[in-house]
Amino acid sequence: RDLRETPGDTGQTAQVTRTLKRGGTINGRIVGLSAEELGRCMVRGGGTGDKPKPDGSFILHGVRPGAVEVSASVFPPGRQRSVRTELKDIGVPVSVEIDFTTGLTVRGTVRRAARPAAGLTVSAGGRGDRVSGSAVTDADGAYEISGLDPGELEVRVVDEVGRTLAAQAVQARG
Repeated sequence: RDLRETPGDTGQTAQVTRTLKRGGTINGRIVGLSAEELGRCMVRGGGTGDKPKPDGSFILHGVRPGAVEVSASVFPPGRQRSVRTELKDIGVPVSVEIDFTTGLTVRGTVRRAARPAAGLTVSAGGRGDRVSGSAVTDADGAYEISGLDPGELEVRVVDEVGRTLAAQAVQARG
């Protein structure tokens, strides 16, 4: 933000530039995606976003302090992973890793009126700092969400306009 200050009785004007830091920084890396998938990926969290570099690294600037969910989404087919972190001090960067390769996998098929339902978003997530993910059903109504933590998950199916069509609690075991 630029400020203009005028000294009292000298009649001279001096321009002073001050940069106000609005939030903190989250440095991160995405693992488990191909270079092509990274090119279609977007990372968001704390009110800001970034496109990852070819090596999977990203930086979120201006992140609001407090609990932050950082999500990486690949468009299409809609693969997504989230991790939670906390930004306590805007002067101290936080590091996160979003891993598309580890954890449990939930897979299934969505049908509407006994037919495969393509193009619906299926998400699976837990409580607290548990990793979540999502996928979009293919032409056969099939989906697969990997990288999930064990425990109780809610699997939710959402249509194209964001309406929840079904939700079910499942127990994921490793």
